[in-house]
Formats: sequence, C-alpha cells, structure tokens
Amino acid sequence: MALLRLIRFPNLVIVALTQGLLYFLALLPAYREHQVRPTLDTLFLGLLCGVTVLLTAGGYIINDIEDEKTDLANRPERVIVGKRISRQVAIWLYALVSISGFLLALFIAFQVQKVKLLFLYPLALGMLYWYSKTGQKLPFIGNLVISLFCAGVAGIIWAAEGPGLQALQTAAPQAYHKVGTLFLWYSIFAFVSNLYREMVKDIEDAYGDGLTGAKTLPVLFGVRMAKRMAIAAGGMFLVFLLFSGWHLRDSMGISFVLFLLPSSLLLLVLSFQRLWAAQTPNAFRGVSLLIKLLMVVGLLSLLFVR
Repeated sequence: MALLRLIRFPNLVIVALTQGLLYFLALLPAYREHQVRPTLDTLFLGLLCGVTVLLTAGGYIINDIEDEKTDLANRPERVIVGKRISRQVAIWLYALVSISGFLLALFIAFQVQKVKLLFLYPLALGMLYWYSKTGQKLPFIGNLVISLFCAGVAGIIWAAEGPGLQALQTAAPQAYHKVGTLFLWYSIFAFVSNLYREMVKDIEDAYGDGLTGAKTLPVLFGVRMAKRMAIAAGGMFLVFLLFSGWHLRDSMGISFVLFLLPSSLLLLVLSFQRLWAAQTPNAFRGVSLLIKLLMVVGLLSLLFVR
C-alpha cells in the first residue's frame, strides 16, 4: 500500500520497539527491584511511543515531498509522492500527522506534569523539516542532524522518566548507573550506525542530488572520497562495538559477547568490503540494507539485557 510505503511502516515499528524494549527490559526491572514507581505507566508509554511514531512518520512524508525531483532521477520506480499519492494529499497528511503528534504530546505533558518537555516536540519537528528542506542537501551536517534524531528515540524515554530515575538514583545508585549506561550505549549505537548509513545513502543518491543542486559529500568530493569518509565513520562504529563488548559484558550477558557482538562485527566488516567494491546505485543500496540489518541486530541486543 502506497501510504504504508510513504510513512516507512517497518521503520516505525522499529522506533516503537526501541522505546518499548528500553522501557520494559532496562528501566522497569530496575524499578521493580528497588520499589521505585515509574513516571510513565504502560498506557502513557504507549502514548509517548505514538508521539515518536507520528513525528517520525511526518519526517518521512515531508522528506518524500521535498525529494520528489531527486527521487524521480534516482529511483523513478519507487516514487510515491506525485505518482501514487498527489503532492497536495501528501502535504495534508504531513499536517495531520504533525498536529496529531503535538496534541498527543500536549496531553501527555500535562498528565505527567512534565510541561517543560513539550518544547522537544516542535524542536524535533523543526529539525526534521529543516533536514528535508535544506539539511540533506548540505555536506555532512544533514547526516549529523538525522543521526541525532535517531539517538533521541532512546533519549526521549530517559527524559520523560526523569522523576522515576531520580528516585532510582537515590535508592540504588549502582542500578541507576547501569540503566544509564545502557541508554547511553544504545543512543550512541543508533547515532553512529545511522551516520554511517546516511553517508552511504548519499553516495547511492549522488546522481539525483547532483542534478538538483545538492552539495552532499559525493557531489562535492567525488564517490571515491565519499566512500573513504563513510568507511571512516564505519571505523568509529567498529571501535565503539569493540569497546561495548568489554564494557557491557556484565549488563548484556554471555549471549551478547559470544553471538550478537561477533555478528555485528561481521556485518560491519562485510559492509566495508561491499561499499569499497560498489559501483552502481543498486550496489550501494545493498550496502545500506546491510547496515540496516546491523541496526536491527543492535536492537535485538536489548533482549539480552540483564
């Protein structure tokens, strides 16, 4: 269905799963063990996930609206806005999704008495709009911004749970530190993996970006240099994974160290090899999908939290 493709439904499921797994597998067990009451109950967690999903869906819609000409050049067979869904309908959908997300965020903020956090919604909405309109056409800056948003998917749960986390810190500082380490780990994982993937996607889209006047890294410096820069970002990811294996061995357990970590490292090294050999948009798309699989493996690692 065109609408599900427009909002990238599988990606929205991953967003919701990320927040749910962090809450139920990292936060809630620590709260229960130390008799701390969560700030968000299950209902309000679901509503908060809904806000994040609506915000993300809006970002995908406005991105397709702004990318119509570029997508026609790069992947005409996959274009939705202007072909399957009219531009006007897409704009109305964007407005509907964005306003619905804000109203839901407003309701949550007043119910949990965290009105100060409400500013995060327009901030994130503006960030995604700026990325779609301008940021993605700039060298590297757009990659950083969208990667920060991905890291914020975990961060918003941490921010919303402020009172509960303060109570946990008072009752059990060591447990608070472990939970904080897991949230920080996943936020950095999301940031670095997405940064690597966004740089690869820029190479994949270099032809259309060049036609529409975008100034991405491969357009400015050429595909070969852009590959080197992307592999450098992947190298940071590799160092981070190796550090994680040692630092999280107690929090994640033996399954993480012996299975998920080696799987992640294998996928990452394989992506380096395929990226360096890639010459066509389809080949670069294959590398992007490989990195996305790596991101899913990182999400699955949350199942092994102890």
